[in-house]
Amino acid sequence: MNETTILFTREGKEYKGKYDVDGKKRSITTKQVCPKCGGRGYGPWFKDGGICYRCGGTGDGGWKVERLYTAEELAKLNERAEAKRLANAEKKARKLSERLKSIRAEFGQLIDEATKLKSENDFIADVLDRINTYGKVSDKQIEALKIAVAKTKEWLAKKAAKGEAPSGKVHVVAKILSTKTVRSMYGSQFKMLAELDNGATVWGTFPNKLFDLIEGELKGAAIEFDADFEPVKGDATHAFFKRPTKVKVAKRNKGEQLIIS
Repeated sequence: MNETTILFTREGKEYKGKYDVDGKKRSITTKQVCPKCGGRGYGPWFKDGGICYRCGGTGDGGWKVERLYTAEELAKLNERAEAKRLANAEKKARKLSERLKSIRAEFGQLIDEATKLKSENDFIADVLDRINTYGKVSDKQIEALKIAVAKTKEWLAKKAAKGEAPSGKVHVVAKILSTKTVRSMYGSQFKMLAELDNGATVWGTFPNKLFDLIEGELKGAAIEFDADFEPVKGDATHAFFKRPTKVKVAKRNKGEQLIIS
């Protein structure tokens, strides 16, 4: 072979060292490499920082024959490899399409309902993504998807029936839904979630005064207070509040609605 011929490794890197020609007139080079790590000297499966325990990280330890290619040979090789890759990808896509058709034939209605709700529920979005990516779904996933769809539809229906949460400095009458201790880098705070008469919800600091005003269970108690409210971005039915004042237990007759004043 002409000494001026430019040769490349299979990865496309130009080779400038010495080389030989084998019995089939192919350009080759031989180099000493470790058979365990392939000459890399490390590997993610090795302990002690990834260093190969056979060669000690040097990469040496045996002779390896490496094929060299001219630009034309490399181009043809890459062309064949790309054609094979495309053929395999097409075959894989056909199989996926067949599996998806089979899944839709059995669960098409459920998948359509779930698709409409995926932006509202991360679990639904994840299951649909797995189905569309792998064309597989288990019986347990289908059952879980049915439950998630039903609960999300119920949640959306309740949300649609809610009124708008207050904004700014407002006096409200509300029912305590739940309380929770929230810990942060600034310490612990006792918070509460409350519901207004129009269905809107508010979340904020639990007024300590209520511990003296309410005897027994906090959940379900009707209260009224002033506070600074800030509606949640993207959800006008929920607001955060801070600095609650003028706190007292709401007085109302049986069946009387809670009113935002």
